[in-house]
Amino acid sequence: MSIASELENLRRALDEVDVLSDITRTTFGDTDWKKPDPGTVEVMTTLIRLIDKSSFSAMQVFHRLRRAVAEAGERRDRAAPSPSAGKQAPVGQAAPSGRAAPSAPPPSAPPPSAPAASARETMSARDADIVLRIRYLCPDYRYDGGSDAELLELFKHNRRVLERSDEDVIAAMIARAGAYTLPSGE
Repeated sequence: MSIASELENLRRALDEVDVLSDITRTTFGDTDWKKPDPGTVEVMTTLIRLIDKSSFSAMQVFHRLRRAVAEAGERRDRAAPSPSAGKQAPVGQAAPSGRAAPSAPPPSAPPPSAPAASARETMSARDADIVLRIRYLCPDYRYDGGSDAELLELFKHNRRVLERSDEDVIAAMIARAGAYTLPSGE
Protein backbone atom coordinates (compact mmCIF):
# COMPACT_ATOMS: atom_id res chain seq x y z
CA MET A 1 0.00 0.00 0.00
CA SER A 2 1.70 3.18 -1.14
CA ILE A 3 0.76 6.71 -0.22
CA ALA A 4 0.40 7.70 -3.88
CA SER A 5 -2.02 4.86 -4.63
CA GLU A 6 -4.08 5.62 -1.51
CA LEU A 7 -4.22 9.32 -2.45
CA GLU A 8 -5.51 8.34 -5.89
CA ASN A 9 -8.10 6.01 -4.29
CA LEU A 10 -9.21 8.84 -2.01
CA ARG A 11 -9.51 11.24 -4.97
CA ARG A 12 -11.68 8.72 -6.83
CA ALA A 13 -13.88 8.06 -3.79
CA LEU A 14 -14.40 11.77 -3.19
CA ASP A 15 -15.15 12.33 -6.89
CA GLU A 16 -17.84 9.64 -6.64
CA VAL A 17 -19.45 11.35 -3.65
CA ASP A 18 -19.26 14.70 -5.47
CA VAL A 19 -20.94 13.35 -8.61
CA LEU A 20 -23.69 11.66 -6.60
CA SER A 21 -24.36 14.83 -4.62
CA ASP A 22 -24.55 16.89 -7.85
CA ILE A 23 -27.04 14.44 -9.37
CA THR A 24 -29.08 14.47 -6.15
CA ARG A 25 -29.08 18.27 -5.99
CA THR A 26 -30.21 18.55 -9.63
CA THR A 27 -32.92 15.91 -9.23
CA PHE A 28 -34.15 17.52 -6.03
CA GLY A 29 -34.25 20.98 -7.62
CA ASP A 30 -36.09 19.80 -10.75
CA THR A 31 -38.85 18.03 -8.82
CA ASP A 32 -42.25 19.47 -7.94
CA TRP A 33 -42.42 18.46 -4.28
CA LYS A 34 -46.05 19.57 -3.86
CA LYS A 35 -47.12 16.53 -5.91
CA PRO A 36 -44.02 14.32 -6.14
CA ASP A 37 -43.95 11.38 -8.51
CA PRO A 38 -43.38 8.11 -6.56
CA GLY A 39 -40.65 7.20 -9.04
CA THR A 40 -38.78 10.42 -8.26
CA VAL A 41 -39.07 9.77 -4.53
CA GLU A 42 -37.61 6.30 -5.08
CA VAL A 43 -34.77 7.76 -7.17
CA MET A 44 -34.00 10.29 -4.41
CA THR A 45 -34.01 7.53 -1.80
CA THR A 46 -31.60 5.47 -3.90
CA LEU A 47 -29.31 8.46 -4.47
CA ILE A 48 -29.20 9.23 -0.76
CA ARG A 49 -28.31 5.59 0.01
CA LEU A 50 -25.57 5.70 -2.64
CA ILE A 51 -24.15 8.92 -1.16
CA ASP A 52 -24.15 7.29 2.27
CA LYS A 53 -22.31 4.21 0.98
CA SER A 54 -19.87 6.29 -1.06
CA SER A 55 -19.04 8.62 1.81
CA PHE A 56 -18.46 5.61 4.09
CA SER A 57 -16.17 4.11 1.44
CA ALA A 58 -14.31 7.42 1.17
CA MET A 59 -13.78 7.38 4.96
CA GLN A 60 -12.37 3.86 4.73
CA VAL A 61 -9.95 5.01 2.03
CA PHE A 62 -9.03 8.01 4.19
CA HIS A 63 -8.20 5.70 7.13
CA ARG A 64 -6.09 3.47 4.86
CA LEU A 65 -4.24 6.60 3.69
CA ARG A 66 -3.62 7.68 7.29
CA ARG A 67 -2.29 4.21 8.07
CA ALA A 68 -0.04 4.27 4.98
CA VAL A 69 1.38 7.67 5.99
CA ALA A 70 1.96 6.45 9.55
CA GLU A 71 3.66 3.26 8.33
CA ALA A 72 5.85 5.25 5.93
CA GLY A 73 6.89 7.52 8.81
CA GLU A 74 7.67 4.55 11.03
CA ARG A 75 9.75 2.92 8.29
CA ARG A 76 11.64 6.18 7.76
CA ASP A 77 12.25 6.56 11.50
CA ARG A 78 13.57 2.99 11.78
CA ALA A 79 15.74 3.29 8.68
CA ALA A 80 17.46 6.58 9.51
CA PRO A 81 18.57 7.04 13.11
CA SER A 82 18.63 10.66 14.22
CA PRO A 83 22.02 12.41 14.23
CA SER A 84 21.64 13.06 17.95
CA ALA A 85 20.87 9.43 18.83
CA GLY A 86 22.66 8.41 21.99
CA LYS A 87 23.53 12.00 22.97
CA GLN A 88 21.70 12.97 26.16
CA ALA A 89 22.09 16.55 27.37
CA PRO A 90 22.21 17.27 31.07
CA VAL A 91 18.88 18.15 32.67
CA GLY A 92 17.78 21.69 31.80
CA GLN A 93 20.43 22.24 29.12
CA ALA A 94 19.72 22.35 25.41
CA ALA A 95 19.71 18.96 23.73
CA PRO A 96 21.28 18.53 20.26
CA SER A 97 17.77 18.94 18.80
CA GLY A 98 17.53 22.45 20.28
CA ARG A 99 14.93 21.50 22.90
CA ALA A 100 15.66 21.47 26.62
CA ALA A 101 16.38 18.05 28.03
CA PRO A 102 13.48 16.74 30.10
CA SER A 103 13.73 16.91 33.86
CA ALA A 104 11.25 14.04 34.32
CA PRO A 105 10.61 11.23 33.52
CA PRO A 106 14.02 9.64 33.02
CA PRO A 107 15.04 8.75 29.43
CA SER A 108 14.42 5.05 30.05
CA ALA A 109 10.74 5.60 30.96
CA PRO A 110 8.26 4.88 28.18
CA PRO A 111 6.19 7.80 26.88
CA PRO A 112 2.63 8.09 28.24
CA SER A 113 1.13 6.91 24.94
CA ALA A 114 3.24 3.76 24.77
CA PRO A 115 0.56 1.31 26.02
CA ALA A 116 -1.95 2.37 23.34
CA ALA A 117 0.69 2.36 20.63
CA SER A 118 2.03 -1.05 21.63
CA ALA A 119 -1.52 -2.42 21.81
CA ARG A 120 -2.19 -1.23 18.24
CA GLU A 121 1.13 -2.67 17.09
CA THR A 122 0.10 -6.11 18.36
CA MET A 123 -3.34 -5.90 16.70
CA SER A 124 -3.90 -7.06 13.19
CA ALA A 125 -4.30 -4.30 10.59
CA ARG A 126 -8.01 -5.14 10.36
CA ASP A 127 -8.52 -4.83 14.13
CA ALA A 128 -6.59 -1.56 14.28
CA ASP A 129 -8.70 -0.21 11.41
CA ILE A 130 -11.91 -1.16 13.25
CA VAL A 131 -10.75 0.61 16.42
CA LEU A 132 -9.74 3.73 14.50
CA ARG A 133 -13.05 3.81 12.60
CA ILE A 134 -15.12 3.50 15.77
CA ARG A 135 -13.14 6.22 17.56
CA TYR A 136 -13.21 8.55 14.54
CA LEU A 137 -16.86 8.10 13.59
CA CYS A 138 -18.40 8.13 17.09
CA PRO A 139 -20.17 11.51 17.39
CA ASP A 140 -20.25 11.71 21.19
CA TYR A 141 -16.76 10.35 22.04
CA ARG A 142 -18.22 7.69 24.34
CA TYR A 143 -15.31 5.32 23.68
CA ASP A 144 -12.57 7.80 24.60
CA GLY A 145 -10.72 6.95 27.79
CA GLY A 146 -10.77 3.19 27.29
CA SER A 147 -7.95 1.17 25.80
CA ASP A 148 -7.92 -0.05 22.21
CA ALA A 149 -7.96 -3.64 23.46
CA GLU A 150 -11.13 -2.98 25.49
CA LEU A 151 -12.84 -1.31 22.53
CA LEU A 152 -11.88 -4.19 20.25
CA GLU A 153 -13.20 -6.71 22.79
CA LEU A 154 -16.50 -4.78 22.98
CA PHE A 155 -16.70 -4.76 19.17
CA LYS A 156 -16.11 -8.53 18.99
CA HIS A 157 -18.73 -9.12 21.68
CA ASN A 158 -21.26 -6.98 19.79
CA ARG A 159 -20.48 -8.80 16.55
CA ARG A 160 -21.12 -12.17 18.22
CA VAL A 161 -24.39 -10.94 19.76
CA LEU A 162 -25.69 -9.14 16.68
CA GLU A 163 -24.40 -11.72 14.17
CA ARG A 164 -23.94 -8.94 11.61
CA SER A 165 -21.18 -7.60 9.36
CA ASP A 166 -18.38 -5.41 10.73
CA GLU A 167 -19.94 -2.32 9.10
CA ASP A 168 -23.33 -3.01 10.69
CA VAL A 169 -21.78 -3.53 14.13
CA ILE A 170 -19.74 -0.32 13.84
CA ALA A 171 -22.87 1.56 12.75
CA ALA A 172 -24.74 0.21 15.77
CA MET A 173 -21.90 1.15 18.12
CA ILE A 174 -21.62 4.73 16.86
CA ALA A 175 -25.35 5.44 16.59
CA ARG A 176 -26.23 8.56 18.56
CA ALA A 177 -27.28 7.90 22.13
CA GLY A 178 -31.05 8.20 22.43
CA ALA A 179 -31.63 7.83 18.68
CA TYR A 180 -33.58 4.63 19.23
CA THR A 181 -35.85 5.38 22.18
CA LEU A 182 -39.25 3.84 22.78
CA PRO A 183 -42.29 6.12 22.58
CA SER A 184 -43.48 7.34 25.97
CA GLY A 185 -46.03 5.16 27.69
CA GLU A 186 -44.62 1.86 26.45
